[in-house]
Amino acid sequence: MITNPTEWTIAAFAVAKTGALVAAISTFSTPRELAWAVEHSGAATLITLDVFRGQRFLDVLDDRVPAPTP
Repeated sequence: MITNPTEWTIAAFAVAKTGALVAAISTFSTPRELAWAVEHSGAATLITLDVFRGQRFLDVLDDRVPAPTP
């Protein structure tokens, strides 16, 4: 959940090189769509901006996505 700067491309290729999967989530997702995508993706790691166009991704995730169980 980041914009399309060079850093996104580098991060995506670095993740793929480790053998992990890359799943891009749109920065234009609504809080409900964002929570659904994260909850159902099976993601262990999330690379994200804190804020984009006034939407505070970390606050949305903190409010809507349950904490993982150890």
